[in-house]
Order: sequence, then C-alpha cells, then structure tokens
Amino acid sequence: MISNEDEDLEVNPVMVTLKLKAPDLYRRAADEQLLVCIPCAASSQGLPLNRTTLETHLLKPSPFFAGLYESMNGKTVEVEEGMLETRSGFLDNRRVRILFEELHYNENFKPFRVVCISQPLQGGVRPLEDRKRGKDAQAQVDTMEQCKTFLYALHLVDISPMTRAKTSIREFFHTYRIFAKGYLGHVTPKLCSLFDQVADELIRSNRDRLEDYSRGGKKWSMFRRSVEVVLMEDTKLARKDQEVGVSRDSEDVVNAHEKLYLRLRDAYKEEDARIERAITLLKSDSVKDFGADPVLEKCDFAGPVKLLRDFQKLPCALDKASTLKDVTNAIHASVLEAIEKGRVPEQTKIGSDDLLPLFIFALVQASPRCIYSNAELLQHFTSFGSMDSEISFHAANLRAAADFLLQSASHVKQPSRYTPSTGVPPEEALTDEGLELPGLPATSKPSKRHSDSTLPRQRGIDQNEHEKSSRKPSDPVTSTDVRKAGPEETKLPTRSLTTRQGSLNSFGAIKDEEEEMQLGEFLLALKSEDLPTSSGRGVPF
Repeated sequence: MISNEDEDLEVNPVMVTLKLKAPDLYRRAADEQLLVCIPCAASSQGLPLNRTTLETHLLKPSPFFAGLYESMNGKTVEVEEGMLETRSGFLDNRRVRILFEELHYNENFKPFRVVCISQPLQGGVRPLEDRKRGKDAQAQVDTMEQCKTFLYALHLVDISPMTRAKTSIREFFHTYRIFAKGYLGHVTPKLCSLFDQVADELIRSNRDRLEDYSRGGKKWSMFRRSVEVVLMEDTKLARKDQEVGVSRDSEDVVNAHEKLYLRLRDAYKEEDARIERAITLLKSDSVKDFGADPVLEKCDFAGPVKLLRDFQKLPCALDKASTLKDVTNAIHASVLEAIEKGRVPEQTKIGSDDLLPLFIFALVQASPRCIYSNAELLQHFTSFGSMDSEISFHAANLRAAADFLLQSASHVKQPSRYTPSTGVPPEEALTDEGLELPGLPATSKPSKRHSDSTLPRQRGIDQNEHEKSSRKPSDPVTSTDVRKAGPEETKLPTRSLTTRQGSLNSFGAIKDEEEEMQLGEFLLALKSEDLPTSSGRGVPF
C-alpha cells in the first residue's frame, strides 16, 4: 500500500461483485494486466453494480499517449500524479484521487494494479474533495477565458516581457506573410520559441510569485499555455497585410488568433472548397454509410452537430480543441441516452472504430466552413507549451476527418465541358476533381465494419466492384464499346465500374457513361482517320 487509508478491498462491494458476478471481466483484467479501479465503500452507495459500471472501471493503457487509459466500454481516463480525471465518454468531468494501490497477480504470476479510488468515475456518491489539494491543482486552462482567469489571478508585478513580445509577434506576421503548403512545420517553431522566451522572462522578473512555474516543473505547461493564449489575444494586428501606420479602425483590426486563422484560410482555400463540395454529396448519408455500427442509427446526434455548427467562428485554437472535446463527450452522451431509452441494446459500445465515423457524420451534418484550414491550425499551432495527449487526440481526429472528406471530393462528378458546341478536347474536359491528391491514395478502399481501417468508405465506390474483369478477344464488340467498328485492331472495348455517381476509371476519376462513349469515339476516329457520323454529330478536332 502507498497510503494509510484503512480499507479491505476483499470485502469492498465493487470488488466482490466483480469477482463473483462477472468473473469473466475479472479474469480478462488479470490476463491483460489492466488497471482495476475500485471505488471506496463509502462512495459506492447508490452505485448500480451492473456490467456497464464494472467495465467503466477496468482501464487499459493507450498504446499511443502516455498517461491516457481507455475503459472496456470505450471511455477515456487520464492518470497523472495520483489522480484520475475523466475525459471522453463521461456525462461529467471528475477528478478522482487514488487512495492506495495493491499489486495482484494472475494465473501466470504476472502482476496487475488494483487501486482504491475516492469515488466512482461515474455515478455513486460524491464525497467531499480532499482539502489538501491546492487551488492550482483545480485550475483549468482548457479555454481562452480560463487561461485569462488563471494568469490574471497571479497578480504579476512586472509584465514588461509581454508588452515587448507583442512587437515580436507583429514582426513575425510581417515576416511570414504567406504560409506555404507543406512548410508549416518550419514556421511553427519560430512562434513557439517566442512564447517560450516570454514565459521564461516573466518567471525571472516575477521570481517571488512564479518560482513554482519554472520550465521543467509540473506547473510550467499550464503557465506557458496561458501566456501564449493571452498574449495572442491581446496582440492587435491589421486584418490586411499593410505597411506600418495603417488605420486602426475597429473593422480593420484583429487579434493574433484571428490573424493566424486568416493566413491559413488563404493558404488552404482550395482544399476547403473541395471539402464543401464533398459534404454536399455526403449530406444524405447515415452513420452506417460512414462505417459505424448500424445500430447507432437510432441515436440522436443533434448535440454534437450543434456544437460543430459554429466551430469555425472560434478564433482561438485552444477553444476549438475544447469544442472538439465537448463534441466527443456529446457523441458518447447521445449513445448513453439511446441506451437508457431502450432504442439501442444495453451492450452497445463505442470503440475507436466507431468514434471517428460518428465524428465525420456529425461534421458533415453541421457543415462548418474551412474544415481543412482548421485541421491545419490544430495540427501545427496548438503547442501550448507541451501538446498534451488529449489535444493531440482531437487534433488527429479532425485531421483524419478532413483528409477523408478531401479524398471524397476527388470522386465528386463534375459536369463535362466536352460538347460539340464548345469543341473542348477530352484531355481538357477532365477537371482537377479526378486527379490524385498529395499524400492521399489514388483510389480509396471501402472500409468494412471492424476492419483494419477505421476510416469510413468513400462515397460511390462499391467493394465488390473493385474486382477486375477481362474481355476475351473473341467477345463481340457492343455499342458500349465503340459505336462504329472499324478494322480489327481499332476495336477499343471499354470497361466501366458502374457506381451511383457514374463510372470509376483506372485513375480513380468519376466519369459518366456518355462522356466515356464520346471519348471512345474520339480515340477511334484518331486511329481510323474517319470521323463517326452515324449519330448525326461530328466530333470536332
């Protein structure tokens, strides 16, 4: 034991229920060496000791993020410094103290941890918080307003480093007027080093008040994050890039958060426009079409959709990350509500292979603007001193959703410009919607439920149609091959993968059958030097 708390876990009602009523769960926890969380007996009054409660308190460490755990039923918990803090999947946020820890062994003599916690992670009785916890441990800096409250409560005597830093921020935006695609990884460290320097200078000039916030300490990240967010909010810049001495009218001035967002919007406006076209196509799809469990179609996801509707209006990247956290919680809450109302089975769970499709579904229904720009913002400009695992998780989810929608945009059928009146050649009639996108596969593979890929399927591509077929040379040439058959060597049989958007050619571009037939006529005419006239139309050179 690591504490003087006096409680015997062998007679704890939660532990007894776990061993006697759900031995399969206990055996799995022991075999997989999970973290078993047992609420103290005083806090378990009124706690429903069902399978859902037990699964919530059996935690598996995340393979990607240190300190982050996932329960058996898909909820997320962060473990740090003797505390458990609930993250996604819970109805409310709780910080639960670890009272003591015991080491148990499974049948193979491998150890697993059993911890006694001050209260359940969800439900039950909430005991009084430990009074030994200081105010700093309770401080939340997950939004811009919380950062301002925290920083102003420190009552700093010397704030001259922040005043000087505003000039450095203006010089940064004057130097980096264009954010070139693919080079944000070189721009970001410049801005981050500036905030690191300001935070260090503030600590040196306010040593008596900020001694506990030095770099490398436990409170550094919280302080550094607040300095960055508040400084960006207080720094005023011209909306348009102009020389020094620009008019400072209210409509021409934005803070640094807004300025950064405007720069990214300018850089990625093409990608944002493509995603908007893809959203129009995917608007009528259900959660099943995006790869989620079909049973989840009976859930009402109006809550997360509402949160995402005005997502792009938030200027601060930290507020955007906080909103994405709320969206994830709202998705879990929607499923829990459906379970309580009996619309979906009680054993329904949301795993990692369901969360991303549900998030993309909510994103499509909300249809916020500038999705790709926001994904770039969260990926490159949410350092906040040290990028914690939760912000990283939500930033990765948004980026995966943006990449999926951008790839879907490459399969949106565009109207053909190849008509007899315009005489536009077929090679010019192809739009950029059918081209390969940098960093993405040329064609998209449809996802299956619980397959290797957790990404939803691409719109309009049927899995069974990916199997290639071949035509024997002896097969007759039909009207779908060429309208006018010439010499034997000029027969050009065409094969199309029919979809509800049209047909998918070998390059991944969507084309309708009429355009493909016109292309066959044109190529045949070039080969035989005889323009087809059976349709009564001429194909212009």
